[in-house]
Amino acid sequence: FGRNMGLVVDTEPMRAFLLTILLVLCNCSVSNPWAYNSPPGQGAIGKEALEKPVVLLDQFTAGAGVDARWSDIAPEMQQAFARALLKTGNFDVVTDQYLVNQALDAIADTGASRDRALDTICSTLNSDTAFLVQAKITDFLHTSEAPDSVRRLSWFTKANDAVVAMDITATDLQVGKVVFSDQIVATASAGDESIDQYGSLEFGSYLFWSTPLGRASTEVLDEGVHQLASLQG
Repeated sequence: FGRNMGLVVDTEPMRAFLLTILLVLCNCSVSNPWAYNSPPGQGAIGKEALEKPVVLLDQFTAGAGVDARWSDIAPEMQQAFARALLKTGNFDVVTDQYLVNQALDAIADTGASRDRALDTICSTLNSDTAFLVQAKITDFLHTSEAPDSVRRLSWFTKANDAVVAMDITATDLQVGKVVFSDQIVATASAGDESIDQYGSLEFGSYLFWSTPLGRASTEVLDEGVHQLASLQG
C-alpha cells in the first residue's frame, strides 16, 4: 500500500542541518569546546632559511597593570615567547643577559667604537642578521579588577575581560636602530567575575592556555612572533 502511495521524504532540511554542523566544526579551531588550547607557537612555517636571524632576548619586565596574583609573569612570558619563536623554525634565540648588556652598551655608544662594538656582538652571535628584542608586560588582569571608567559595556552591565598587553621593541644589531616598536594587546571574555577560573593553575601549565588569560596570552605571543617574522628581510 505504501509503495502505491508514492511516499516522498524531503531530505533538504536534513542536508542543511548536517551542513551547518560541518561548518561549525570546521570553524572550531580558534576555540574548540571539545579540546584544550595548545601553547603559543604554530610549529614550523615555511622553509627554514640557510642562516636564521638571531633574536637576542632581553629579560622581560612587568608594569603596574599586572595583577598581584601573577607578579612573576615577566620571566614566564619570556620563556613562552622564546619557545614560540623557536617553534617557527625561523629563528635562533639567545637569552644570554651578559651579551644583552653588551648590546645595550654598544647601542648607547657613539662613533667608530659603536660600530666596532656592534660588529663584535653580531660576530659573537655568528649571524649577519640579529635583533635585540625587549618587552614589557603592561597589562595582565581581568577588567573586573580595573577601574569602572575603563571597563567596556556588555548589555546591561560591565564586561569582565581578560586583558594581556605587551610593549615590544626590536633593535637591528647591525646598525643599532629600532626597527619595530608596538604594543600588542589581546582580550578574552572572562565571564562571571565572582568565579575563580584558575584555581591552582600556574602560568605555562598545559591547562592554563585554556583559561581567559591563557587565551589572551597566546594571541599576544603569537602576534609578537608574527611581527618579528616580518623583519627577516
